[in-house]
Amino acid sequence: MKLSFTMTKKINILISSLFLVFTLVIAIVTGKQFYDFRNYKTEVYVREGIKTEKLSKYLPKLEGTIGDSEIYIIEGEEEGGSLLIIGGTHPNEPAGQLTSILFLENLEVKKGKVFIITEANRSAYAHSYPQEGAPFFYTIETNYGERKFKFGARATSPSDQWPFPDVYVHKSSGQKMSSHAHVT
Repeated sequence: MKLSFTMTKKINILISSLFLVFTLVIAIVTGKQFYDFRNYKTEVYVREGIKTEKLSKYLPKLEGTIGDSEIYIIEGEEEGGSLLIIGGTHPNEPAGQLTSILFLENLEVKKGKVFIITEANRSAYAHSYPQEGAPFFYTIETNYGERKFKFGARATSPSDQWPFPDVYVHKSSGQKMSSHAHVT
């Protein structure tokens, strides 16, 4: 049985429409996953008396950007020196963030001030490299229940470095390099 031109055209339109709907559904699902991952904020427990500032207080150009990390300040009752603890420089290496969170949630300061940044490279927490097979999140079971943490990439998100490409070609050698090695 041979289909008429009109019938073939209708079938092609139907198939094309179904394909477009399927593509739209995939775009919505993956877009939501991307949005949720980029905007997930790791929960930390901040005790009473701990001050919170933004990094933009010290680096005004960061204000309103994803790089405007939280700084937690624990002050002792007596004057003294200051200490800075930075975690989360490389979000694909969880030890730094977990250590800084442990200090934030447990440290008692008697003298001086301790400044703690738990996500120093917030942009790298906003993306990952799926081809590396890394999870988006990981959980740790504690005596107080399960805690969820983000597992990001080592380098800053290319979307936050625009127009720097994720991979560029080094002019004199022709070598392809990732953007985190790019120095301008």
